[in-house]
Amino acid sequence: MYRKNYITLSLTFIALLTGCISALAQTGSVRGKVEVQKADGSKAPAADALVESYRTDVDTGTGPKAKTNARGEFSFAGFPQGQTFVLAVSGPGIGPRIQPNVKAGQENIVIVVDEGDGAQAPESDVRAAAAAPPPTAVSDAERKKQEAEFKKKTVEIVEKNKKAENTNKIVNAVLKEGSDAFNAKNYDLAIAKFDEGYNADPDFEGSAPILLSNKGLALRERGVAAVVQSSSGDAAAKAAAREKAKADFTAAIIAFEKGLEVLQKAPPGDAQAKAGMARDKAS
Repeated sequence: MYRKNYITLSLTFIALLTGCISALAQTGSVRGKVEVQKADGSKAPAADALVESYRTDVDTGTGPKAKTNARGEFSFAGFPQGQTFVLAVSGPGIGPRIQPNVKAGQENIVIVVDEGDGAQAPESDVRAAAAAPPPTAVSDAERKKQEAEFKKKTVEIVEKNKKAENTNKIVNAVLKEGSDAFNAKNYDLAIAKFDEGYNADPDFEGSAPILLSNKGLALRERGVAAVVQSSSGDAAAKAAAREKAKADFTAAIIAFEKGLEVLQKAPPGDAQAKAGMARDKAS
C-alpha cells in the first residue's frame, strides 16, 4: 500500500515537473546592456536607465520593464516565444533610443544612446519609430540630424504635456473660485477669475468656452444689478448705472461670441456644448 502511494506521488511530481519544463520552454530570457556615447567619442555604462518593452507583432501590448545596473546591464526573465518586441530606453542624462525586433532568447543586445536631457518617448512615438522602414545607409551627419529632430520632437511633447497639466490646475482652481464668487454675488471677482482661467489657454476647446460662458453670465448678472441701481439716486447716478449696465451686457455678448468661435474652430465634437453656449447667449 505504501509503495502504491509512493508511486502515485512520484508520477504526480513528474507530471508537474514536465508541465513546468514545457512552460519554461515557451519563454526565453532577454539580456543586454546600455552604453552612453560621450561627446569625446568614449562610451560608458548607462546606469539606472529605464528599459520598457512593447509588443510589435500586434497593434497593442505592453511588456515588462527593467532598470539597468551600475554596469548598464538589463535583463528580462521570460519573453514569450514567437512574439516580437521593441525596447525603449530612457534615463537621466541620456536621450531616448529604441531597439526594434527583439525576441525571446536574445542575450547580447547592446543599445548605444547619446547624452541627453532624460526625456522619455511616449508609447505612440516608440511604436511609430519601430514601424518605420529600416533606414538606408546615411552619413553620420544625417544620422545625427535625424536623432536631433527626434529628440526635439520628444522634448516638445513633454513640454506640451507639462503645459496642459499646469493649465488644468489653473482652470480647475479658478472655476471653483469663480463659481464661489458668482454664488456670493461678487461678480467683479468672478469675472476676474474666469478671465484668468481663459487666458491660461485661450484656444483650448475643452476649457475656454466654459470659462467664457461663465464670464458672460457674471457680466450679465452684474449688468442686471446695475439696472436695479439705476432706478434710484440722482440723475447723474442713474445715468452712470445705465451706462455700466450697457457696457456689461455688451461685454457679455462678446464673451459668448468668443466661446462659440473657439468651438467652431475646434474639430467636430460635442454639439450639446455648442447648443448650451447658444442658449446662454440668447438668454
